[in-house]
Amino acid sequence: MPSGHYPTDMTFPGRYPGPGDGSFPGRYPDIASGLTPPGTPSLWFDAQNIDGTNNSSLVDGQTLGTWNNLGSIGVAGNITQATGALRPFFRLVAAAGKINNKSAVQTSADRWMSTVASAFTNIPQPNAWYAVVNCQASQAGGGDLVDSPGGANRQQWGFFSLQQRLFAGGGAPLTQTLTLNTWQTIAAQFNGAASFTRMDGAQVTVGATPGANGCDGVIILAGTGGTSIFNGFLVELLGYSTGGQAAAVEAYLAAKYGTTPQ
Repeated sequence: MPSGHYPTDMTFPGRYPGPGDGSFPGRYPDIASGLTPPGTPSLWFDAQNIDGTNNSSLVDGQTLGTWNNLGSIGVAGNITQATGALRPFFRLVAAAGKINNKSAVQTSADRWMSTVASAFTNIPQPNAWYAVVNCQASQAGGGDLVDSPGGANRQQWGFFSLQQRLFAGGGAPLTQTLTLNTWQTIAAQFNGAASFTRMDGAQVTVGATPGANGCDGVIILAGTGGTSIFNGFLVELLGYSTGGQAAAVEAYLAAKYGTTPQ
C-alpha cells in the first residue's frame, strides 16, 4: 500500500463522525456508535438505541413511553412513563456541533421517566454509576438521576443546586458543582468512606461517608414517588454492580461523545 495513502491523523474507532444523522457520507454508520461499554453494566440506557432497533421507530421531538435497558438485567430494568403528558422528549440531535451530534432524552420538572428495576436487588457496595448529562436548571430542590424505592438499602445520586449528592443511609455530602447548560460526564461510586464522585475525568473524594447502604431496586430520572425530577438532557446512563473501572468507562464515553465539558 502506498505510503501516505491514509491521512496521518486517522484513528480508530470513529475519528471521522458523520453529519447529524450519524453517517458518513450518508451511507456508512458512524464507527463510534457501535462502541460498547467496558465490563458488564446491569443497567445501560443509551439514547442512540432507545427502542432496541437503533431508534428506527423514533422521530425527532416525539415523547417516550419506554427506554429499553441494554444492560445485563434486560427488560426488568426498562424505564417507562405510562402517562402521556408526563413523557420526556426524544431529541435526534441534542445539540448541533456538540457530543458528536448524537441523540438525547430531554426531561424537565414535569416530564420524566421512572422504573423500579426489581432485578437489580440487594446490590452491596461498592457499586458505580456513570452518565453524560446537560443540566438545564439549578435544581435547588433536588434532581435525582438514580434513587431506590426506600428502606434499608436506599441509595441516591443526584443534584442540589448543581452539586452532585450521594446518599446511602448516612449524610448527603455535596461534591463537584456542574456547569449549567453544559455537556458533562459524571460518575459516582458508593463505597462507604471511600465513596467518590467524578466530573469530566476529575475525582473528588467524599469528605463524609454517605452511608453503607447497598442498592435494592432502582428508580431512574426521579426520586421516590416522582419527586426530585432531573431537569435536563440525558445521553447515556450506566449502572454497575461492582466498583472500579472509572478510567475505562470514561474513555468509552469520550470515544463516543467527545471529551467533555462541551
